[in-house]
Amino acid sequence: LALLQHIVREVREQRDVPALLEATIGHLRAAGIRIARLWAATIVLHPQSAATSWTWLEATGMATIRVDRRQLAYMRAIPSPISLLVGGLPRYRCRFDPDAPSEFGLVRDLFAQGHTDYLALPFHMNNFVGGMVAWSTMADGGFSDGDLALLESVHPMLQLAVEPHVQ
Repeated sequence: LALLQHIVREVREQRDVPALLEATIGHLRAAGIRIARLWAATIVLHPQSAATSWTWLEATGMATIRVDRRQLAYMRAIPSPISLLVGGLPRYRCRFDPDAPSEFGLVRDLFAQGHTDYLALPFHMNNFVGGMVAWSTMADGGFSDGDLALLESVHPMLQLAVEPHVQ
């Protein structure tokens, strides 16, 4: 509940997205979820950039990347969790299993780096997927059921916080 109150407060204060995401990660980690990586992105209606993404890594912190229309078209075209979410999948989760590797290079790369679980959720805005967030962990056994429940309960608030930045 405190985490949801934090996000609502952040939305009201209109803090920038990187600060909101970093604060949310801090609260999730304080709640016991071993977040090792977050990636979030939104479509932007701008003549020169088509999307903005944010990547947070435990070792390096937050980075912001602007994506042009050509790059965005490529990202949507290659088979990936992104293309599945844009195509209507409500969530994508892949837990590390050496006997059943992921079909996606990104997820295989994360597992090769020691990540044990990956969860991606879309941001629905104005009847289209206007962005998404992906979480991964290096915790033994991946995300617990409680971890997943908390990440999914935080998701609607993150969506509301990010939506004003789709412009």
